Amino acid sequence: LVDVTDHKLTVEALQESEQKYRAIFENVQDIYYRTDMNGTIVEASPAIKRHLGYERDEIIGKQADKLYPNSADREVLRNRLLADGEVTGFEVTLERKDGKPIWFSVNARLLLDANEQPVGFEGLMRDITDRKKLENRLEEPRDRKSVG
Repeated sequence: LVDVTDHKLTVEALQESEQKYRAIFENVQDIYYRTDMNGTIVEASPAIKRHLGYERDEIIGKQADKLYPNSADREVLRNRLLADGEVTGFEVTLERKDGKPIWFSVNARLLLDANEQPVGFEGLMRDITDRKKLENRLEEPRDRKSVG
């Protein structure tokens, strides 16, 4: 006879941990994403639907640059990640499935393999569209006649 109590407890603890982190992943309000070095989306949290209108299975396997109205913006982000290893508060505009532009603040990092070679990027994107609209309104020149 072999005592499998420790093994069973380990399996149960692993399952509990997986359920806990799955619940966090599925309920986080920001978009978590991961791409490979070629820009192929390999993971996206369910929040992608709320913010960009895509189901996860519609977006996984697609090129991230297709979400950028200006693909040069993605290149700037990619180059910063390669140079610095991470970005915080990097602002980008993405395009929803319906074509509507959405502003995001990106916190991301370069992913490295065991040999310290780059294998991809991962990060969180927070919708800042309302903030950007307010900033734009505050920057609009005022009609001098209506002031005073």
